[in-house]
Amino acid sequence: MTRPESKLPITGLDIIRFFAAFLVMAYHLAFWSWAVRYPATANSITHGNPAFAYLTWLSWFGSVGVDIFFVLSGFVIVYSAAGRDSASFARSRVLRLVPGALLSASLSAVALLALNTVPAWSVATRFVRSVLFVPYGPWIDGVYWTLGIEVVFYATVFGLLKSLSIERLRLVLYPIGLVSSAFWLASALFGLNVYIDTTFGPSVVRTLQLLLVYHGNLFAIGGLLWAYLLGQRRGEDLLVIALCVVTAMLHIANDKAWEAEVAHSTVAVPILIWVACLAAMILSVRFNAQVSRVIPGRIARNIGIATYPLYLINDVIGAIFLKGAYALTAHAEVALAIAMLTTSALAIFIAACAEPPLRELLATAIDRASWKKHVPLPRNS
Repeated sequence: MTRPESKLPITGLDIIRFFAAFLVMAYHLAFWSWAVRYPATANSITHGNPAFAYLTWLSWFGSVGVDIFFVLSGFVIVYSAAGRDSASFARSRVLRLVPGALLSASLSAVALLALNTVPAWSVATRFVRSVLFVPYGPWIDGVYWTLGIEVVFYATVFGLLKSLSIERLRLVLYPIGLVSSAFWLASALFGLNVYIDTTFGPSVVRTLQLLLVYHGNLFAIGGLLWAYLLGQRRGEDLLVIALCVVTAMLHIANDKAWEAEVAHSTVAVPILIWVACLAAMILSVRFNAQVSRVIPGRIARNIGIATYPLYLINDVIGAIFLKGAYALTAHAEVALAIAMLTTSALAIFIAACAEPPLRELLATAIDRASWKKHVPLPRNS
C-alpha cells in the first residue's frame, strides 16, 4: 500500500454490491421462479405461479449480478488483506462468512421443513453442507454454489499472506487470470466448455469452478484493479485486465445465452450491465471522497453488509414471500413488490441485528482458542 487514503471505506462499492444482489433477487423471483425447464428452488416453492412473462425484459439478465460479485470480491478481499497478516485475515473472513451463512441457512431450512417440499433428511444434510461450506452440493439453496468459489479465492489470498506478502499479488493473479482467459478463448473458438459439460458432467465442471478456471478472470480483474488503483502501478496490469475483461464478456455471453433466447433479447444486455458496474467500481475508487459526500457512508455500509444475507435468502425466503403475497393479493405485480421489499428488509435485519451478537460470540471463541494455542500452560511446581 503506497497511499494513505487506500484504507478508507469505498462508499460506491457498497452501492454496487447491493445493486448486484437486487439483480439476482429480481432474476430468481421474476424469472427463475417460472421460466426454468426443471425444478429449481424458487420454482419448487411457487410452482411457476405467478408467472411474469411480461417482465422478462426486466429480469432475465439478473444472474449477471454474480459476475459483478466476483469482480467485487477480487477487489475487496485484496483490499481488506492489505496491511494484515494471514491470521487476522483468516479471522476476518470467518467472522464475515459464518454468521450470515448460519442464520440464512437456518431460516431456509425451517422454511423448507414447514413447506414439506424437501424430505427432512435432505434438508438436514443440505443444511450441514451449507453451514460447513462444503464445496460440492447439494446445499440448502442453489445460491450457495458461489460460496465455495469465494472460499477458494480467500484461501489463495491467505496462502499468499502466509508465504509472501500482498504486494506479490501478481504472482497469483496473473496465472489465475491467464488460465481462465485461455479457457474461455478455447471455449469460444472450439467449444471447450460444451465438450467438458457433455463428456464429463457436473462434478468435473464443479471442480473446474473451484480451481477458478471458470471465474478466475473475474477475480483477477478485481484484484488487479486494486493493485493498479491503490497499489504499485504496472503497465502490464492493464494488459492482463483487458484480456480478462474480454474473456469475461465471452463467459457472460455463454452463460446468458439460454435466458436471452427465452427473452427474445441479446446477451449484449448483461454484458453492458456488467461493464457499467465495472466502470462504476473504478469511478468509485477514484472519486471516493466526492461520492462519500453525496451518499452518507453509514447508510451505504448498512446497505452493503445486508447484501450477503440478501443473496443467501432471496431464492427460498423470497419465493415463500412471493407465494404468500400472491395468495393474499391475487395481483402478481403487487406480490412481487411485497416479496422483494420484505426480503430486503429481512436481510437488513439479519445484518444489523442478528449477525452482530453471533459474530461477537464467534470472535470470542476464536480469540480464546488462539490464546490457548499460543500461551503455554503453567507447569506444576
